[in-house]
Amino acid sequence: MTLLSLLLYIKALFAAISQMGGTPQLITQEGTYSRYAVADSCYVDLYEYEGDSLLIVETICAPVCASHAHVYNKQWVLLHDCMPDSTLLFPQAHIDRDGRIMWTDNKNLILDETEQQLQTDASDEAWR
Repeated sequence: MTLLSLLLYIKALFAAISQMGGTPQLITQEGTYSRYAVADSCYVDLYEYEGDSLLIVETICAPVCASHAHVYNKQWVLLHDCMPDSTLLFPQAHIDRDGRIMWTDNKNLILDETEQQLQTDASDEAWR
């Protein structure tokens, strides 16, 4: 992945977001990882792997966060859709320092205490 192709992608992404009223901002940049806030509740994480591929994670929070993740080559050909476990209701992806995707489920953020207890009880029952 060349720096130029990455910058062109980011420029096109930000232009599209700006047309919808967003104001993209760089939040974090550490080595080959960067995170952009593209709106109050929308983030794009980029991780450049050695060689010719780029991991892109798009996260939207409305009101619960959920993510989509894809790996592209330097010609912007989709190499892989990174899918979470099918049991995750609201999957949110995080990129660790080694460029691995870590998925979490945000469903508990929308459940009230009674629903959470019912879910815990059902899970406990399944282990018996």
